[in-house]
Amino acid sequence: MKPGYNNEFGFPDWWWQKKVQWEGRQLSRTEWHLARTYGLRGDEGTGKKLDAILDANELGYLCPKGHLHVCWSEFKEHIWCKICKLDILSRKCKVQRPSYAEQKKFDEWVKSLPFEIEVLPGIRSMKDIGE
Repeated sequence: MKPGYNNEFGFPDWWWQKKVQWEGRQLSRTEWHLARTYGLRGDEGTGKKLDAILDANELGYLCPKGHLHVCWSEFKEHIWCKICKLDILSRKCKVQRPSYAEQKKFDEWVKSLPFEIEVLPGIRSMKDIGE
């Protein structure tokens, strides 16, 4: 790969940093690509923003580097790592059973996901989730 072309699409790095308008929002081209490919989380046609009942870290998600500080991204199928400052495809993340979740129900939830995900051993303490 040529220097300054650190992506699989062949566009120079500066191209991804330029802002573009999309559905009335100003996005970087990286964000625009994610929005076009996966869609934005949002009102889903109801006229108001939907909030998840449990946030990503409460479900036991961690970023691939193991950071606990994650939340749902504005892009569907993605998680935002507050440490890495990246939108990460949720299937590339890891999960660890939260201490409040029963093993059987957690295993059922993991099996219900439409993708394979790495499950870390052990139990994640509730105090970690609150961080």
